[in-house]
Amino acid sequence: MGILNFIRSLGDTAKEVARGVADAIGGLPKAAVDIYSARQETKRLEIHDRRLRDFARDEREHAAAATGKGGPSPSPSSQVDLLPPHSTVTVPPNQWSEEQREHERRLQQEAARLAERHARLTDELARGRIELKAGLRREQSDREHHQRKDERSHGAQVDYELNQALADAAHHREHTPFALVYPHQVSAQITAETRNGTLPALITAPFFRASDPHARIDPVNAEFDSHLREALRELPGPKLMAGVPGLFRRPLNRHETDLYLIRQVLAAHPVVLVHGEITEGWRTRVDIVAWNLYGEASAAATLPEVPRRLGTFDALSPLVPAAVRLSLPFPALPTEAGRERHAVQAQIATVAAGVAAVIAEWFHVAAGHDPQLHARLDGSLDPLPRAAALGTAAMLDVSVDRGLKAETDALIQQAATYQEVGLDEPALITARRALHLPTPGTRAERQTYLDRVRGLLPVLDSLKLGTEAAGLRASAEGIAAEENRRRLLGEDDSDGDDDDVRGRSGAPGRGKGEDG
Repeated sequence: MGILNFIRSLGDTAKEVARGVADAIGGLPKAAVDIYSARQETKRLEIHDRRLRDFARDEREHAAAATGKGGPSPSPSSQVDLLPPHSTVTVPPNQWSEEQREHERRLQQEAARLAERHARLTDELARGRIELKAGLRREQSDREHHQRKDERSHGAQVDYELNQALADAAHHREHTPFALVYPHQVSAQITAETRNGTLPALITAPFFRASDPHARIDPVNAEFDSHLREALRELPGPKLMAGVPGLFRRPLNRHETDLYLIRQVLAAHPVVLVHGEITEGWRTRVDIVAWNLYGEASAAATLPEVPRRLGTFDALSPLVPAAVRLSLPFPALPTEAGRERHAVQAQIATVAAGVAAVIAEWFHVAAGHDPQLHARLDGSLDPLPRAAALGTAAMLDVSVDRGLKAETDALIQQAATYQEVGLDEPALITARRALHLPTPGTRAERQTYLDRVRGLLPVLDSLKLGTEAAGLRASAEGIAAEENRRRLLGEDDSDGDDDDVRGRSGAPGRGKGEDG
């Protein structure tokens, strides 16, 4: 029974070991497997012990029953024979057979092995717990170290970005002529004022005074700005420009540097810039700079990006667009403020507004619109009407190159524009080129032909080209009569009918294309 009790204690100990190993099985898989094997062995021994107890009880009951009936008591040898192999329950140790003693030795050896194994697993479990706690402490320490390191790195990055932003703001405040600090704010303001680039932006900078180079906005500049706005409102015809007031905080006293910065920031917008200088003796010079009036920005594959920092030449800096520059010298202003100086300023502003409008109309004509300003300008502003006609005539060629106008329509408009401002020689040359109208074929082409004849006949009559006008008029009358006949008879277009029309009308156009 001492052995059985010892085996039971081993079973309880194995259970405790198994529970302890189960707590740390996540970190000690090998120890968990070993403890599981020991537990299985302990269960097997418990089952064997229970069977021995049950068999011994049955034997005692059988022996008591046999004694009560008067029969002979069984001998020890017979009891041993009745026991199953390896049974040590009912036989005293001094009566064990060699087989029983060998079995007992094996049990003791197994118990010693299990005790040793239990001690070893307990020690491994304790060491594993210590190592696991040490590993957890190291991981926690590493996490805290990396967290502190990341916090220091993030703080350094924030400090760097903040210092960089402050440096950029200081750089912009020092160098920019704009009232707004950052370039993207200026670009956004221009976009909003010009209806997303559908109108050129008119921007005016205060005049630079050589006698007071550090002046900001003085009364002289305020007076001229008021006169310029008034002159722009009095321009005839539709609105050609979008005025953007208050864009600059100082005169462009750095000259080319300021102009470069302005074109760099507004590289994606059509712009007309008016600025100037009042030199010693109050002599006045008005400078007009314009760019992107031929549709360069809209025709580009990608719009230029607004630079992050003014005056830089890094990958973010857009190419500065080419500009048209005009310089208009004027007589000296009266030194004393009064009605006379206001009158001179108003006259200068009227001329400057007219020149700016002439340049701004290039943008609209290059976009496919018809020229109108040359016929609406006041004759007292001569030679502005002629300058407007010459400029818009060139822009008509640009609209043809961009596919927005037919070449014949552009030639007729150029001839009419030249004739309206008294430029007879270029009007005559252009009108004769326009006479080679393309031969009409379909009904739409015949209608287009008649519309072009209506536009060209007044020019020919004004230029005293009676023969050409008579031939063109006869051709148009023949085509119009034939068109009326077709409409009355309900006939469709056909190649044979077109040949009959050309034969009867005597149309002068014999070419195969726009150039005759």
